[in-house]
Amino acid sequence: MSDSGLLSKASHFIDQFVAPLHLLRGPAIAAIIAFIGLSVPAQTIEVYRALALDREMMMPQIIIGILSLLLSGLVIWYIARNFALRWKAQELQERNITGVLLRWLPRLLGALPLIGAGIGLLKAGERIFPVKIAPWFKAQMNDVLPYLEGASRQFDEAQSLLNRTGYALIAVAVIFVIIAYFRARNKFEKFENPNRFLFGRWLPLSTLFLVVAAFI
Repeated sequence: MSDSGLLSKASHFIDQFVAPLHLLRGPAIAAIIAFIGLSVPAQTIEVYRALALDREMMMPQIIIGILSLLLSGLVIWYIARNFALRWKAQELQERNITGVLLRWLPRLLGALPLIGAGIGLLKAGERIFPVKIAPWFKAQMNDVLPYLEGASRQFDEAQSLLNRTGYALIAVAVIFVIIAYFRARNKFEKFENPNRFLFGRWLPLSTLFLVVAAFI
């Protein structure tokens, strides 16, 4: 085989990776930034810890944060999926590297913010240490003992909340990927004729309107 033939095959092989990544670079950058921002910075971990310790007062913010995470994952998946349907509809049906990446990248990118937040919450749970009360302190400091026991319970409950929520977000991300996979598994007609409501104009416009209205 000539050198030109080898170069052509190598170029074609590399292009199967590069084309989907280039097409989905916008959603990919957004998902990666969200993953890193939600799981790595010490300030973010401290915010999780503070919210868990003061969860009764901060419950509205916690609920809004979780809903925003779910919405961000759906938006990233939606945009990436729409890009693939609009610009690479034929390649979506192919059983090669390009087709696999075009089908799987939107699902995985949509799950990244949830996974990042889940990892960050688990890290925050590791930074909450139990309050241990020595036996001699219990015997000699009865006046402050109820306050220490209350603080100990608060720390234990906060750690449990962070761990449970972290694992729950990761589980939701996995379920999302599974649902997205089975929704289009061996159903290539979905690539040729995508759902007009889901991938038309009205859904993104309605979603944008609701998001803006919620913050106003």
